[in-house]
Amino acid sequence: LGAELPSGKLLYHNPSSPPRANNLGMYKGKGTTVKKHPYIVAVTYYDSFNCAGNIIGTSWVFLSGDCTYGYDPSSVNVIAGTNDGSSGKKYDVQQLLAHPNYPDAFLDYDYGLIQISGTFKWSSTIKPISLPKQAPKAGTKVIITGWGATGSNTELEQGVMKVISNKQCAKIYSDFGLTFTDRMGCVYNKGKTTPCDGDWSDPITKGKTLYHVFTAIATSGECTSEAYPAICASVYPALSWIKNVTGIE
Repeated sequence: LGAELPSGKLLYHNPSSPPRANNLGMYKGKGTTVKKHPYIVAVTYYDSFNCAGNIIGTSWVFLSGDCTYGYDPSSVNVIAGTNDGSSGKKYDVQQLLAHPNYPDAFLDYDYGLIQISGTFKWSSTIKPISLPKQAPKAGTKVIITGWGATGSNTELEQGVMKVISNKQCAKIYSDFGLTFTDRMGCVYNKGKTTPCDGDWSDPITKGKTLYHVFTAIATSGECTSEAYPAICASVYPALSWIKNVTGIE
């Protein structure tokens, strides 16, 4: 697989740089609705889309640590029940948390939590997603969901991808010098669905369970079929931290 891919650059969300005005969204995603994915929220920074997030409790959102680390809570909002990433129920943020081991190791422990001010009001478009009871096995088909067609981020899209083993992913990414840990995962769908720059923290799910969130990808272009597998933060190894912080069982 690695030999089939052109040399590319590694794209990842940089908390120190402002969000792009024109997020690229998903390559070959298909339109969907927040009613089908009522757990997904848009996380904005000074009212610009910054990351996706995932409702896991009455006032809690799980996402990647690079979407929470170093941000002032007063500059961040959570928008729930939104099809376009901007209109919907807007919540202020009480606190932003990143895993205590982030960012000591690049792409490792890339876990974040947002506590909103107040609580979510459950509806057909605002509901929590379940946390995993185990990590997904290689070969598992999963759904990635996020905002955008190529060139805009105004429509919620989804696509099918497949979990590949960290061993295989490490081999593909060997030229990048990345260390793959159990807290990371990889998903791939050659030449078909792939997340792009701007899809940070998109949920990767199966059924009603959140398994991964998207954190990095290597690609020869900004949004292309020739992308490498998508690197993710794996939710299962973060369970004890999530439960300790949030009290969610």
